[in-house]
Amino acid sequence: MAYSNSLQEMVHVFRGDLPERIHLGSACLVDSEGAVIQSVGDYNYITYSRSTSKPFQALEVILSGSLDRFNFTQEELALMCSSHFGEEQHVMVLESILCKIGITEQALQCPQTYSRNTAVRTEQLKKGLPPRKAYSDCSGKHAGMIASCIANGWDYSEYLDRNHPLQKRTAELLSVMYETPVNKLCVGVDGCGVPVFSSSVKNMAQAYCHLVTGSGTWNQQIDDALCVIRDAMMAYPDMLAGTGGLCSILTKYLAPEGLAKVGADGVYCSGFIVNGRAYGLALKIADGNYDASKFAVCAILEKLGLLSKTMPHELIAIVKRKLLNEHKSPVGDFVLACDNQIQSIT
Repeated sequence: MAYSNSLQEMVHVFRGDLPERIHLGSACLVDSEGAVIQSVGDYNYITYSRSTSKPFQALEVILSGSLDRFNFTQEELALMCSSHFGEEQHVMVLESILCKIGITEQALQCPQTYSRNTAVRTEQLKKGLPPRKAYSDCSGKHAGMIASCIANGWDYSEYLDRNHPLQKRTAELLSVMYETPVNKLCVGVDGCGVPVFSSSVKNMAQAYCHLVTGSGTWNQQIDDALCVIRDAMMAYPDMLAGTGGLCSILTKYLAPEGLAKVGADGVYCSGFIVNGRAYGLALKIADGNYDASKFAVCAILEKLGLLSKTMPHELIAIVKRKLLNEHKSPVGDFVLACDNQIQSIT
């Protein structure tokens, strides 16, 4: 496949007057009817949705009856959709989930590690804390998966296996969300060990439009479950990432009319409502650069008019991002290369 032919320059990182780094990618904005409103590069570009799929992987928590059986709170459900920093607030919520379903932390099959956030990880190491599964950014997702297995009466000892009933059910749900037949989904293994599924950039955007509206999948049970997940994510944005995390900052800023979720290796998705009209946005930075994807999603949201009101300083720092040298001095700029292709929708 000639991937480069379907991608476009999205982010330039200048050092002085010279664009030193050029990041190719694809982005797509759709409305609730599935119409492509704006795009950069080929919106049919196929990639793994990575952690942007976590809200959809959590659907079975609701559909299995696990949510009601274990009386999970919105905060606990939000953690199941998260890529959290493993801060004390996240560990406390995770331990509450584990207590409710009657398992120990060791039953989780996510990695035993430290926080994905540099500052939090440094503090954990400084305190001499051992690595824990609770610190994994995917521990909430894994706890939700085990809860779903218990509610369905499935043995959860092999829940990572793509042929496990839970993962087959997850594939069916993602098939609905990504409007792609199950046998057309590419399946890989995510960083935390669970199966990860593919989607086009356009279909990821459409899925987030469905998420923010809680409608449009043509399946009322799924639509109702999306509403529950959406409300939990918006009610507890700090669970989605953590202190200073972009998912938390953006969702807190956009709610109650929008939310955002990161995926590894350059994926970012957002759903939002503007003047009564729903939209979904998805993007992929081809080389997987996280700094470029963070900048791109914020810069595009600003160009769309979503960040037009007073922004917190954390968002301003990303939208106006500078390249810093080892002295922490600004020596260049991040620039949205596709700037002229993005128009305001407000």
